[in-house]
Amino acid sequence: MSLATESNEPNEIQTEASAAATVEAKSLRSAPLLKQGRFISPKNDQPTLLGHIVISTSLILGICLSYALMFWFAGTKQDEWLSVTSSLEEKAVNTAIANLPTKPAEKARLIDQFDQIQDRIQKHGSVMGFFYKQYYISLSMICGGSVIASICLFFISKSGWERVNNALINIFIVSSSTVILYGNISLVFKQEENIKDNQALYLSYFALRNEMLSYWATQQVSTGDTIVPAAKFIHYMDGRLQELSQIRLGFDATGITDLGDQMKQLDGSSQKQAQPNVKK
Repeated sequence: MSLATESNEPNEIQTEASAAATVEAKSLRSAPLLKQGRFISPKNDQPTLLGHIVISTSLILGICLSYALMFWFAGTKQDEWLSVTSSLEEKAVNTAIANLPTKPAEKARLIDQFDQIQDRIQKHGSVMGFFYKQYYISLSMICGGSVIASICLFFISKSGWERVNNALINIFIVSSSTVILYGNISLVFKQEENIKDNQALYLSYFALRNEMLSYWATQQVSTGDTIVPAAKFIHYMDGRLQELSQIRLGFDATGITDLGDQMKQLDGSSQKQAQPNVKK
């Protein structure tokens, strides 16, 4: 009886060991990836290469999503603000000039001029709206990235570059790069200047459109009360169209900021902040 009991003890110990190994294997399989050292190194609790890739990819995806949302929001506002400039239907235009004492050729020329004005209103409105959206996105990205970079730099300066968690440095680099990127985009493509230039042309063509519609209704111009012949008004409109025929698009490649200089400035400022205050 005692021999049977002694012979069963090794089997029980082996069974318990295998059960413990099975439980440990299951716990490893069910444990988060962070605990297995795939994203965070167990030696120093710093992100591994895969961890840095995940952090950077997540930040870039967040930036892309923010860009898409802001582009959509700005586009809806653009459509809302510029919807009042929709073209008159051809039937309405023909009705407006039906009572003008003009020759068929003069009437056709007036309609052609009106179509040119409408086309240029739409084009300059589209260019203005495009740069408005990009400028809005650039400013938003610069502001958001600056806030995140400043917060990261604050914690980095408290701990120092050598002791701080590398994930924080990763976030700081991505956010700082975003600020530099969108700052350069705004300067190189002269977004603010292009908005103002095309806005001026847009409003000028819109005023010219109203002037033509008023002439169709009164056969007079804003300079006086006398009736203006259609031929004279056509030449006047030709001069105004030629005066406003401009393409306002500007670019400046010299506005590109040197990334190395920017990072040196950021590194220098952070090192100054990281130095402890020593009382003499």
